[in-house]
Amino acid sequence: NWMKLHFVDEISRREYLTSPHWTHVFIWKHALERFVSGYLDKVVRDCENTKGEIKPHLAIHYYKQFGFSCEKHKGFESFITFMESVPKFEGHFAQQTPLCSVDKFPYTDFIGADENFSLKLEMLSAKLGVHNPKQKKKTSLHKTKSKTKMVKLFKGKPLL
Repeated sequence: NWMKLHFVDEISRREYLTSPHWTHVFIWKHALERFVSGYLDKVVRDCENTKGEIKPHLAIHYYKQFGFSCEKHKGFESFITFMESVPKFEGHFAQQTPLCSVDKFPYTDFIGADENFSLKLEMLSAKLGVHNPKQKKKTSLHKTKSKTKMVKLFKGKPLL
């Protein structure tokens, strides 16, 4: 069966991480889709809901120290330009690879990004005959449809 390490006690976790009987995998969201999703949720939506006051628990509050304002940076291009000048990102826009903690889990067999991972995991589980639990995603409450919007944004544009 599939499992996330944070659901396992420390002794068992150590055993699983060093055992050759387990395959150790880290998967993260496609970087561009993650950025667009973060922009739509943490910038556009939060700017629309702040009514002029950016509360400390919002991601955009972190960026105020670097000169962020909803009025100047809510547009996608202006936000990208702004982010190019930011020296350090908060969690929603930070690199994902450090989250894998390879230094902490040196027995990792595979690290990758895949926008269709949930579907592939479901199919692989069926082939292997193992249970694939459907987890309620915390993100389902703030779906941004970033993949659809990203396709519209780049459709018909020449490749670099």
